[in-house]
Amino acid sequence: MVVEAKERLILKRTIPNQRLNEDRSVILTREASLSYPNVHEQLAPYIVAEIDGMKGWMVIVNRAAYSYIGNVMVMNISDTYIPDPTRLADEVGGPLMSRMAQAARPIYEQKRAVSCYWGINNTPRSLQPGGQSILTKLHFQIWAQPNPEDDQSLGFIREEELTPAQLRAIKGTSFGTPSGRLVRHFLDNFSGDQQLLDEILDRSKTEISRRGIRVPLRKNIVEILETPGFYTDVFRPLTMKLDEVCNAISEALTNFKPASVDLKIASLVNKELAAISPLDIEDLKSPPKLLASSVRLKNIRRLRKQGFPPALIRALNYISPKLGDGKTELREWKTGGGYALVFSYDKESQSGYLTIAPAIYAGPFGVVETAEGVYLERISDYFPEEEMEELKASLYSDVASRVNDHKKLF
Repeated sequence: MVVEAKERLILKRTIPNQRLNEDRSVILTREASLSYPNVHEQLAPYIVAEIDGMKGWMVIVNRAAYSYIGNVMVMNISDTYIPDPTRLADEVGGPLMSRMAQAARPIYEQKRAVSCYWGINNTPRSLQPGGQSILTKLHFQIWAQPNPEDDQSLGFIREEELTPAQLRAIKGTSFGTPSGRLVRHFLDNFSGDQQLLDEILDRSKTEISRRGIRVPLRKNIVEILETPGFYTDVFRPLTMKLDEVCNAISEALTNFKPASVDLKIASLVNKELAAISPLDIEDLKSPPKLLASSVRLKNIRRLRKQGFPPALIRALNYISPKLGDGKTELREWKTGGGYALVFSYDKESQSGYLTIAPAIYAGPFGVVETAEGVYLERISDYFPEEEMEELKASLYSDVASRVNDHKKLF
């Protein structure tokens, strides 16, 4: 549920950290997530359940919580390199969707849960601030929010108290509208199962704005996750196309080479954090360099000849002149770009949306800003101990038992 704030005020959500067990971890930075041994060590205290029959896949309490009433993520913590949806095999993705539906049920079924969410941040090549917090691991977020009138985490912050980057995360950018039109082109000319897509989305009521694209849902989130073929015929084709476009845009406008960045990151992940050279980290953090305008124009023409959709060419022709000329560093750009993709559903109105927002700039940006339209304030405090114990004893224990009770689906 996106709630409108008063004029010149922005809705703010302030959430402390969750502490599932004895907290021996530290905040897992993007740089620290380059090391899988470090990822395992930091996330171990937050594991709710291992998903039976799916090697390495875990349900994990999100320490940097989005909600007071429940927030978990589903992630593979083995040494397998799965930074984004394009690396998730069909034979894994299909069953995983059903198991996530079971993990989500206890969170969504709470009486106090009004708004339900499931989604991902996908900026797997960017060490710049914002976006995918665990750079090397695809992780699905599941959370819910209460009625705004009963939500102790909500407040307001004045616009002038936010940085330009923070405002962009909430209000969107000039790139949001052309990006939204591009995604609509992919949905209208879908490379997966168009009939199945239309059973899930009502494309006739698509909304496009500076914040990206928003498409009404025909089902609730659990029903979508349990839909046969959802992963293989809808989610995977869509995210493959989004990844292809992010790469095409980045390579047309900058010196960014996705394959070389992927190889670089993959060569580091099985090292201990202390063994990763600071030079390697600085190299990955270096912003892309803008190509000369003549080279960008040549690249855009090449993409058009290769059959890329007119919507992409129009988006590139819109973006390129705004960048100026010369091989300047794009310090505010996320390396490789990316997106946030969120399914949201309001139980009271029985309506929901798929929202996809482009991740162009460095800075605060993610699934909460995309789906809820609020400023997410991070604080160092933890949940009150009695509240956390209640969540552990009831909600998270229920999640742990339900995620492996998948036989009830059949």
